[in-house]
Amino acid sequence: YLDANIKQDLLSDITEFRESKEKYEKFGIPYKRIYLLEGLPGTGKTSLIFAIASEINYNVAIINFGADVDDYMFMNCLSNIPNNCILILEDIDKLFNNRDNTTALTFSGMLNSLDGLGRKDNLIIFITTNHREKLDSALVRPGRIDKEIHFGYATKKQIKEIFSKLAKN
Repeated sequence: YLDANIKQDLLSDITEFRESKEKYEKFGIPYKRIYLLEGLPGTGKTSLIFAIASEINYNVAIINFGADVDDYMFMNCLSNIPNNCILILEDIDKLFNNRDNTTALTFSGMLNSLDGLGRKDNLIIFITTNHREKLDSALVRPGRIDKEIHFGYATKKQIKEIFSKLAKN
């Protein structure tokens, strides 16, 4: 129940990405797309990702950052994600605190895997966070994050849409 412009803009961006591999190759740009969804817990960030995956007929992969996930394991996981798959990195703000890691994965290892030498081409990545202000500027810089979408509380219009749809069923 996002604003129609946000949904359409995101779908258009993904469609354009999927149709422009040659342009990325021509200019030597890593062929990947990273979206940051940020905002309050329970406002639909993950639901939007699953809806987008369904709309474009992609599978979804989620990497759970346990204590044993190190740089090599993370890079290996990324390289083994099949094509036509969206990768979700949920609650990224819990992973690092001022570049100090809470797992064996290092901050530089994660960045290199996302868009450096260890990256996987033809990958759409969604990163979610409830606390954008906790994210390192190196992670959220333009060029690494291609598009950022804020999630807040539902507006009156969105609430009316939800109730209207529920009343019909």
